[in-house]
Amino acid sequence: MVANADSLCRVSLRGVLHAHRDKRAVATMVVRRGGSIGRYGAIAVNAHRQIVDIAGRLGTGAPAVFEAVFTGIHLFDPAVFEYMPPKDAFCINAEVYPAIILNTGLAFAYITPAPWLDFGDPESYLDGNIKFLKKILEWDPQRTLEWKNPARDVWIHPNCKIHPNVRLSPPCAIDRGSEVQANCEIGPGAIIGRGCTIGKGSRIVRSVIWDGEEIPGGSDWEGIIAGHGHLLVVPSRPA
Repeated sequence: MVANADSLCRVSLRGVLHAHRDKRAVATMVVRRGGSIGRYGAIAVNAHRQIVDIAGRLGTGAPAVFEAVFTGIHLFDPAVFEYMPPKDAFCINAEVYPAIILNTGLAFAYITPAPWLDFGDPESYLDGNIKFLKKILEWDPQRTLEWKNPARDVWIHPNCKIHPNVRLSPPCAIDRGSEVQANCEIGPGAIIGRGCTIGKGSRIVRSVIWDGEEIPGGSDWEGIIAGHGHLLVVPSRPA
C-alpha cells in the first residue's frame, strides 16, 4: 500500500484490498468521482473498473464510462517493479501506470465516496486544515475525547492558558500547552499548534500556526502558515 503524504482519505483499506485481490490487479488506484478533475487530471475508467487513461497521457481512445480523481492511495502487486523505469526518480502515475495499462490491462480503480482532502500546495494545505477542523468529529473522533468543546467547532485542549476576554470564533482549535493572551481574536479558521504563545491583542484568522511559535502582541494575521520562525502568506483561492 502506498499513500501520498499530502492528502487524507477515510477509505476502508479492507475493501480496497478485497477488490485488488478479486481483480488480480497489478495496481489498484483509489479514486473519487467528481471533484476538480481539470485541476488534478482525469482518471478514465471503463465498465470493468479498468483504468484506461490517466490525465490524457495514453491517448488510446479506449472507451471510458466515467472520469474520477485520484485520492493519493494505491495498492500494488510485487509485479509492479517490472514496470518501473531504471532510474532513481520517476512519477508512478505518469510512467508506471501507463506501462501497466498498455502491457497488462491490470490497473483498476476502486471508487470510494469517502471524505478526501488535498494538502498539495499552500492554498490546499490551509483550506484542507480548515475543512478538517469543521469535520473533526467525522475524521478523527478519538482525538476530540480529551478536548474541551465550549462551542460548536471550537476545540481547546484542557492544558491551555486562555485569557478570559479572548474571542474564539468557529472553527478554531488550540492545542496542548499554548497560551493566548488578553484581547486576542482567534478564528474563524485558526489552528494553533502545541506550545504556542499568541501575544496580547493579536488577531489570527484563516491561519495555521505550527508547534512552538511565538506570535508578537498586536499581530494581525489572516491567510498565514507560520512555522520554524517563517511566515507564508496564502491568498484566498478564487471562488
